[in-house]
Amino acid sequence: MNKSSMLRMEWFIHTYIHTQPIRVLDVGSWRIDGHDCYKDLFRDIKIDYIGLDMSAGSNVDLVVENPYKWDTLENDSFDVVISGQAFEHIEFPWLTMQEISRVLKLNGLCCIIAPNGNCRHRVPTDCWRFYEDGMLALSKYVGFEPLHVSVNSAPANAPKEWFSQWEDCILVAKKSSQMSEFSYLPKVYDLNELNSNFLSSLEYRLLRDKCKVYVWGAGKLGKDTTNYLEQKGIHIQGYLDSNEKLWQQSEKYVVLSPNDILQKVKDNNMHIVISTAVFDIFKKCLDAGLEPEKDFSVSACQSSSTKAWLYSIQSP
Repeated sequence: MNKSSMLRMEWFIHTYIHTQPIRVLDVGSWRIDGHDCYKDLFRDIKIDYIGLDMSAGSNVDLVVENPYKWDTLENDSFDVVISGQAFEHIEFPWLTMQEISRVLKLNGLCCIIAPNGNCRHRVPTDCWRFYEDGMLALSKYVGFEPLHVSVNSAPANAPKEWFSQWEDCILVAKKSSQMSEFSYLPKVYDLNELNSNFLSSLEYRLLRDKCKVYVWGAGKLGKDTTNYLEQKGIHIQGYLDSNEKLWQQSEKYVVLSPNDILQKVKDNNMHIVISTAVFDIFKKCLDAGLEPEKDFSVSACQSSSTKAWLYSIQSP
């Protein structure tokens, strides 16, 4: 099990498990030689642990022939179901979620960790990479209440090992007594409400390296971006804006001409966050020789589709 996955599961245990003894099912529990496994993280908790997998091996207590039907396990028999680095290998993970729902007790918790990135690794198949909405769709499919979801993010005080090339996605969900009725209509969740105020890898770096952050755009979108960053503990130096009338006019932060900053970014531990006119400003940053994500980025308050399109732009 990779280090970043172990750290997330450890966080889940410390954050959500407050009673014992508990009964735990680990789906995809086979331990690769020389690697840690989740069972080790429960050493200080009284548990009845069962490791489930498709083939016999280290840390496997139960071998199932059908990955979508665990006949030997009774309904409502586990307090916690966990799974890590397994769902990407499962062809039909929504069917696995149905079995998790069946064996999980009322008000029981599940924690699923699976990669969002890195290379293909077929064991024996490699079918999926997960974003937050993918995990939430699995939770919705079985009527669970999502408690946390994030991708390649971490608490502000977390060690840097939380971030890896796997870009882990984690879902924590509850089998609630008021399980929602399934609907084919899309459900759009507020990801900020479900990420436990975790920092993205970029936000984590800005905070850790104490970068001098400037928000490009001193209007409403700029202020929204500033509020968002401050909620994450990231303080800005000021605003950049091409409107001369705004220079030096902000109540709290200085407003500067972009020309005063663009040529200084690389050598002065600076970072620009674009809040407005993103297409034009993104191009200006590229033309100034700045690198996306390293030297500048698009505000998290912008739509993900806009950011995805922009980051596909190549410098001429």
